[in-house]
Amino acid sequence: MSNPTDEAKLWDQFRNGDNTAYETMYHRYVEELYSYGLRFAAHDPELVLDCIQDLFVYLWQRRDHLGPTGSIKYYLFKALRRRLDRRLHRPLSFAFFGALQAGHELKLSLSHEAEQVAHEWEEDHTRQLMTEIERLPSDQKEAVMLRYFEELTPQEIADVLAVSPRTVYRLLDRAVESLRNYFLLELMLFLGLQLL
Repeated sequence: MSNPTDEAKLWDQFRNGDNTAYETMYHRYVEELYSYGLRFAAHDPELVLDCIQDLFVYLWQRRDHLGPTGSIKYYLFKALRRRLDRRLHRPLSFAFFGALQAGHELKLSLSHEAEQVAHEWEEDHTRQLMTEIERLPSDQKEAVMLRYFEELTPQEIADVLAVSPRTVYRLLDRAVESLRNYFLLELMLFLGLQLL
C-alpha cells in the first residue's frame, strides 16, 4: 500500500506536467488495472488494454483539469471501471476467479517446522476460498476483491461501484457471513466425522 502523502505528491507532479511522474504512475498501476479489468472482460483482454491506454492518454491530455487525489489507485480503478462499462454496453459482471493467480496471494506466518503441512493446508484452503468467493453474487465478489486484495477503503469502493458506503459495508458483511457460514459448516462436518 502506497503512502498517501507520496501518492498525493506524485499525482500533483503529474498534474503539473511531470512526464516522469506520469510514467511512474503507469508502471506502478498498469498490471493491477489490467488484472482488475479482466475481471469484467476476461473474454476480451485487448479491450482491457485499449481502455487502460485510452485512460492514460485521457489523463495526460486533461491533467490541467484534474483535481487532487489521495489515492491514485482508487482514482484509476474507478476511471477504468467507467470506461469498461461504456465500452461493453452492458452491466458489468465481476469475476473473482483467478484474482489470486494475478499476483494476489493469501499468506500465512508459520514456524519453519510446520512449513510442509502449512503449504498443503494453504493450497487446499485457498482453493476452497476461491471457489466460495466465486459463488458470491457479482457485487459482493467485487467488493471483497477491492477491500481485501486491492486494499481500497469502503468510501473508495463506494465511489468505484457508484453506491453508498453503507451499501459497501452491507456487501462486505454479507460476503464475509456467507464465507464464514461455509467454513463453519465444513468445520462442523469435519469434527462430526472425527467423533464417529
